[in-house]
Amino acid sequence: MILGVIEFEWTVRRAILAMGKSPTKEINDRFEKEKIGGLSALNECWKKEVKPRTKNGLCEYLQKDLPQIKKAIALRNKIVHGMQGKASGNYAANSVTSLIKASKDIAALTENMDSSVYRNIPRRIKSR
Repeated sequence: MILGVIEFEWTVRRAILAMGKSPTKEINDRFEKEKIGGLSALNECWKKEVKPRTKNGLCEYLQKDLPQIKKAIALRNKIVHGMQGKASGNYAANSVTSLIKASKDIAALTENMDSSVYRNIPRRIKSR
């Protein structure tokens, strides 16, 4: 489950880089400076960078899986920080399924916008 959350956050960050309106260096610098991670911070960054181009926010794309994704991220944080030892098998399996589906959906959206989260993202020097 922990790796599922990592994969999901990685995919969203790559999608923001690929589809964002700002130069890629500026987006990378913002990721670094503002320590952007977690669903709410990624959602805010998506709103600034991607929503002007796609007309939808991140949570709108994840609508069906959003409750499970939020729970999985919260549980991941508890496990990583030692507040909880593990997740039940069923819960972890359902969480991983939702996270992988969401990652695939975001990757497909990126492909539809003529880019990819899995290939090299070309440097964008000027804003779109």
